Amino acid sequence: MTRKLALLLSTGLFVAACDDKDTVITDTSTDAAEFDDNSSDQDLDGDGWSVALGDCDDANDDVHPDAIEDCNGLDDNCNGVADEGFGDADGDGTADCTDTEECDGVDNDGDGEVDEGYPDEDMDGIADCLGREVCDGIDNDGDGEIDEDFDHDGDGYTECGSETTPADCDDSDATIYPGADEVDGDLTDNDCDSLVDEGEWMGDELYISEIMSNPDNVDDNDGEWFEVYNASDDTLILNGLIISSTVDGDYHVVTSSELLIVEAGEYFVFARSDNPFENGGLENVGYAYGSDINLSNESDGLVVQADGLVLDTVTWDDGATFPDPNGASMSLDPTYLDPTENDNGDWWCEARQQWGTASDKGSPGSVNQYCWPTAVAGYDAEMSSLYTCDTIYLDGTGSSDPAGEPLTYAWELV
Repeated sequence: MTRKLALLLSTGLFVAACDDKDTVITDTSTDAAEFDDNSSDQDLDGDGWSVALGDCDDANDDVHPDAIEDCNGLDDNCNGVADEGFGDADGDGTADCTDTEECDGVDNDGDGEVDEGYPDEDMDGIADCLGREVCDGIDNDGDGEIDEDFDHDGDGYTECGSETTPADCDDSDATIYPGADEVDGDLTDNDCDSLVDEGEWMGDELYISEIMSNPDNVDDNDGEWFEVYNASDDTLILNGLIISSTVDGDYHVVTSSELLIVEAGEYFVFARSDNPFENGGLENVGYAYGSDINLSNESDGLVVQADGLVLDTVTWDDGATFPDPNGASMSLDPTYLDPTENDNGDWWCEARQQWGTASDKGSPGSVNQYCWPTAVAGYDAEMSSLYTCDTIYLDGTGSSDPAGEPLTYAWELV
C-alpha cells in the first residue's frame, strides 16, 4: 500500500496513513488563530481597518482613519468630528451643506439668504414668523391683522393708517377719529381731515398779498415764499388749507400738529423752507410746505382753498401785467388789499424794502410798501379857515414816495 499524508486545515486534524494502519492526530498548537465573528480585530467592511485599529464605522468602507472628510454629516476620517473644514454660517455645529434653513433670522445653510422659503407678507425682507408688527398699515407678522395693538384709545382707528383706512389723528382720545362729528369752536380737528372747525369759512376772509417766486439771495426753490392776509374780523385757523398751482398741478395740504393761527388784520407767511440758513434769511415763516409747491418765475397761478371753497387765486403772467422782478417779491399795494382787486396786476409792484440781512427785497409778514407816491394834502388851520371866499393854505409835506424819490406838487381845484 502506498504511504500518503493528508493535512486537513479546515478541521485542524492531521490524518496519517502508515502501512495498513490509520492514525488521527489533533493539532493543539497555538499557531492557528481561532475565528471569532465579534472580534474587534476583524475588518468587516474590507477597507483595511478594523475597529481595533481605529475604524469608527466598520460597516461602511468609506469611513476609516485614512479617509478624506466629505460634507455628508458623517465623521469620515474617524477623528470624532463630522464635516470639519466645511462652513457653518449659523455656528450650530452642523455644516452648511447638510444644514436646513429655519425661520430664526439666521442664514442656516450658508447660501447668503436668511429665512428663504418662508412667507413675507409685507415684503420687508423679514419673514412673517419673525416679523414684529409695526405701525405702518401692513400686516408685518402675517397673522391676518394689520397694526394690531396700536389702537390705544379703542375707537377702531390707529395712528398708523393704511391704504384703505385713514389714520387716527389723536389716538389718545376716543372721540377723535376719521369721520367723527366736527365740534364747532373747540379748536380741534375732530374728524381727522386736517381742518379745524371747518364749516365756518365764507370764502372772502383770506387772500394773497405778496409772492416771492424768483429770489436772488438763494436758489429759487429754497427761497420761495408767499404771504396771506386775514381781512376778516375773526381769528383764522389755517390747518387744512389746500395750496395748489393752476399751471403745473402742484398740490399741498397744510398739516400741522400745532394750530396755525392768523389774527384779524395780520399776515401769515408760507415758505418752501423755515430754515433761515436755507431760505435767504427769512425768520418769520408760519408754515413750511416743502417741495410740494414750486412758484414759477414766468407764468403761474397760486390757489388757496379751505373746506371746499376757493379763498383766493392770483395768476401772474411773466411781466405782461404783473411785475416780473428778480431778487424781489411781487407786492400788492396796501390800497388794494381785496380778494378781487388783487387779481389785477396793475395793483402789484416790485418790492423795494429789504428785510433782515437778506439781499432780496420784500416785506414778509408785515404791511407792504405802497407802490406809488402817497399824496397827503392837509391845510394849515392857523392860516386858513373854511369860511366862504377865505384863502386855504395846503400842506403836502406828509406825502411820500416808496422809492424815496423827490416829489413835486401840483394843485387843482375840483
